[in-house]
Order: sequence, then C-alpha cells, then structure tokens
Amino acid sequence: MNKMNILKYFSLFLFLTSAIVFTGCSKSDDGNDKDKVKVADYAKNIVGTWEMESWSISLADKKTSAKYDVEVKLDAIRGSKMYMNDMELDEKKLKELGLKLTVDDFPVQRLQFDKDHKVIDYEYDGGWKAGEEKSTYDIKNDVLTMTSTSSHIMSMEILSMKQNSCIFNVPKLVEEMMTDYKLTEKFDVKSAKLKMKRVG
Repeated sequence: MNKMNILKYFSLFLFLTSAIVFTGCSKSDDGNDKDKVKVADYAKNIVGTWEMESWSISLADKKTSAKYDVEVKLDAIRGSKMYMNDMELDEKKLKELGLKLTVDDFPVQRLQFDKDHKVIDYEYDGGWKAGEEKSTYDIKNDVLTMTSTSSHIMSMEILSMKQNSCIFNVPKLVEEMMTDYKLTEKFDVKSAKLKMKRVG
C-alpha cells in the first residue's frame, strides 16, 4: 500500500483540527452483528476486493483538552464527505476557514487480497488504477499485516469482521503518521478506526 496516500489522509485531517475548535462527543461502533466472521475465518474472509468506506479519528488537544472527532465518508462516484464533531465541512466552510482543499483531496482506495497472500492497492482517479508497489499480507492474532516490496510494514488490528464489512483499529498507525508531521506534540490520539466494505 502506498504510504504517502495514507499520510495524505491524516495530514489533511490534522490540519483541519488545528484550524477549528469544537467540543467533541464520542461515538460507539456497532460490532455485534449476526453475520460476524469467526476469528478462525479471518484469513479466508479477507480474500477479495475491499474499498475504504470511512476514517474515524478522535483527537485531544494536549494544551486545552479540546476533543475532535473527525470522520471522512469516502465515495469515489458520488463524492466523499468530511465531518468534524458531526458538522459537515463542505467546500464553502473550508474556504471560510482559509483552507484550499476539498474532500476530493482524499483519495478513495481499494485493496485486493488474493489467496496466495498478495495484496494490490487501487486508487480511484476517474477509474480504478493499480498502485506500482506490490505487497504481501498475513493475519495472525486478529492483526492484518501488510508488507510492501520496499519493506514498509503496516499492521491493523481487526476489531470487527463480517462477510461484507470490516473495522480496523489503527491508533498506532495514526500516531506514526502524526510524528512524521510533528503533530504528536499538539495532539493525543484517543482512537482511530478504518472501515472497509467488500466490493468483490
């Protein structure tokens, strides 16, 4: 998976949090569905093509203790939507804040997991285009680990997996990315989740 694409998500998320002050409220995820896949079947169920559906990140300002719940609902065809503490941030609001970006700056990605433990990432840009870097994957102890040909390793804990949807716990990944932008000095990551849906 292309690390820079994921870094782009979070750099935009965190740039927004430094520009807006709201008080946050926590949300609960629904993880008790009837069609939840058994832990032993994770490796079998992951085979196929999955699309990133949404990112949910809860942050706390280290100085003020203000909380920020950022969510981006991804949709390659109809357009993605961005929210902070349940308020939609549309293009007009972003311009009012002096930010020259829109939800279109958040790429929508797909991951294709093959039976032979290979994974290919695709990004939508007027059509689905495969990334240049090929990776392998493995699932052990409820953790999905992807290793790229450049030896970059990304691990995501599986919080919930159903036949057609999956939620990953990714706070360490977010902290790593925030460190790259020196943002861990300003914010604590309270939680970070990535939701994906099966598309093939």
